[in-house]
Amino acid sequence: MSNAEDMLKLTEEIISSYESRISSVCTIIDNTHQMLDDFKENRGTMSMQLKEALAHGKSLRKKDYDNMMKDIVESQEIMEDEARVLLKTYLDEQKDAAKTIRENLAKHKVDGVTGEAGRINNFRTIITDIQASQKTREEEVRNMLTTFRNDHKMLSESLRSLLKKGTEVRIRDVKIMLENIRSKRMQWQEEAKQTASRWREMAISLAAKRAERRNTYMATTETTPSFFR
Repeated sequence: MSNAEDMLKLTEEIISSYESRISSVCTIIDNTHQMLDDFKENRGTMSMQLKEALAHGKSLRKKDYDNMMKDIVESQEIMEDEARVLLKTYLDEQKDAAKTIRENLAKHKVDGVTGEAGRINNFRTIITDIQASQKTREEEVRNMLTTFRNDHKMLSESLRSLLKKGTEVRIRDVKIMLENIRSKRMQWQEEAKQTASRWREMAISLAAKRAERRNTYMATTETTPSFFR
């Protein structure tokens, strides 16, 4: 078997592994959607119970409670929507990249492999660069989901703690809870900004490498991968 044929076989193995990951991503997304729905239902139930307890103890009117909780709940709902959009975008990107790679590999097979070792090697390197970029994107998705889980856990534990007070719960307890949540969220937002900055720098570096590989690839073949157009 020639070196070029070896490269083609290895590249096919990489693509097969890449497409297997897509199947795993689909499972993760399905589980995450269920998690988001469960989180929302759980939050709504506990919040309603707390509102009833406060109203029953004549510590806080239901309308006033809703106003106090409004920005906290809306912020979490925005995070839920962003998580759903990010997951869909991530999956679409994975599918598009795998499809483009396979289509361009098929073109190489049609052209033949004799004397193609250099070009196949460049193509394999391009695939590796794409995988590195997708890994960076994967870290972004994982970080966002982790932040969301932590945020929901914090709110759930806070509501549960107040519910344990029963009829003894008071408006000051709610105010302290909200202050703590807002403070923690500000901390997480700052950490997220710093992380996002590092990801952008990494993405720029990877894009520069892909551009360099693309130029080399275009110089050695008339077939240009549509992924980079």
